[in-house]
Amino acid sequence: MAYISKHNLLKITPQKVIKNSLQIISLTENSNESKLIQDIKRFGKDFAKHEYNSTKSSLESRGTIEKFPTLNKQIFVDKYHFDDMLRKINDNQFTDEFNQCLFAYENQKWFICAAGFGSCLEHLMLLTLQNYGKEKQLGYNPTASNYLKAFTKEPINLESRQLTYIDTLFRIRNSVDHHNSGYTQKMICDQLMEGITNVFNEYYVTSLSAK
Repeated sequence: MAYISKHNLLKITPQKVIKNSLQIISLTENSNESKLIQDIKRFGKDFAKHEYNSTKSSLESRGTIEKFPTLNKQIFVDKYHFDDMLRKINDNQFTDEFNQCLFAYENQKWFICAAGFGSCLEHLMLLTLQNYGKEKQLGYNPTASNYLKAFTKEPINLESRQLTYIDTLFRIRNSVDHHNSGYTQKMICDQLMEGITNVFNEYYVTSLSAK
């Protein structure tokens, strides 16, 4: 301790140091300097090893699978009102696509689920435009930008903040479909599922009056 203080290696006064918190062997002023250095090196190695072992588990948790809340399944379904949504849409193809996504969700197949929900989002936007008779605005082989552009026109008139939100959903989908370089998480599926619910409530339901 005296050596560290003498060579200005301590940034606080020795009086403020709690000696019991130090793991280095106590040394007197007459101790051999090389032994002190060896003790410091040993302490450093032990400290680094301890830090590595304590964080190793968190570093390896990247691909941890989140369990589907089986016990709360009914609460989950009630929250999103999927049965009511599918009944109002009344499209066999969309129902089949959406139910396959739910099957993937329940079986923790997050990549398949996220990619599928992205397709369901496009399909729901197409059905919304068809209710208005505006599906031709999409043009040939439409992409996300075509769907967004069509939604900004009459009669939907998508506002800028809503445009940003739906564009974000497409970007999340694209990060899975086209640019995925790691694990697809449950959170991504939840975001897309929430997005489909919002598009249904905000735009599809309104379009039914024009059908």
